[in-house]
Amino acid sequence: MRIAMLYTPLTTAGGAERQFFEELRQLRARGHDVTALTFQLRDEALFQPGDRDFVCVLRARGLAGKVFALRAALRAMRPHVLVSHTSPELTWLATRGSRVPYIQYHNSPPFYIGEDANPYMASWRYRRIYPALRNSAAGYEDFAAAPALPLVRRLQVELRTALKHRGLRGARAVVAPSMRTVRELRAIHGVEATVVRGCLPSSLLEKRPVRSGRLLLAPEGGPVVLSVCRLEPVKRIDLLIRSFARVRVDVPDATLVIAGRGPDEPRLRALVRDSGLDAHVGF
Repeated sequence: MRIAMLYTPLTTAGGAERQFFEELRQLRARGHDVTALTFQLRDEALFQPGDRDFVCVLRARGLAGKVFALRAALRAMRPHVLVSHTSPELTWLATRGSRVPYIQYHNSPPFYIGEDANPYMASWRYRRIYPALRNSAAGYEDFAAAPALPLVRRLQVELRTALKHRGLRGARAVVAPSMRTVRELRAIHGVEATVVRGCLPSSLLEKRPVRSGRLLLAPEGGPVVLSVCRLEPVKRIDLLIRSFARVRVDVPDATLVIAGRGPDEPRLRALVRDSGLDAHVGF
């Protein structure tokens, strides 16, 4: 098969980006002709040296420019299917009249991050569903509060949400990372998504005890809490640190190890110092 894959922008190395490239490699290993499409690419988003060889960077600005650029790329490639890991609005608009079926990933829970990065949360469609979902996961309130928006911004949000709704409903299949996201997409958009996990090779999941590492991480010999993620506010490592301070009241020999890097690291280190946990939390 000729397969086009869309992820935009490819600028950082996160879990969704890793799954994108793992999927691309697996499809190519099975003999399919796969090309990745994006509008922005940085080296830090690549996981293996050869990943860049299969990425086509489309040159365009603004939504209209990206729609036309993606339509032109699909017209030239004539793929049997487009697998879109981002941008349901762009995907839907670019495939109108093209006869190219598409599969749409939805890599984050719908109520996630905040209005600046996730404007759909401020729309009527999302706000009317939120009261029924607000208690489904701890910490939702920190991200899901609907801000007061000026009229022009409100109209933009409603239009974008309407396009996303059409994009999800027009997909041959919708892929989600968890059953929670499946339930929320069903409630908001009336679509049935499929849970697909697996961005890690099975060899990485094999247990290989390392005694020296264990002694380094837990010199007191107590239990270890290990967090592995990109250090940015949405990952809620600040909540983990505050929770760990309470855990130590009952488990005084526990150790917290935070693995990862990111823009939130200075704030998290300051929180550890201010909480008096320097001797019990390692980065």
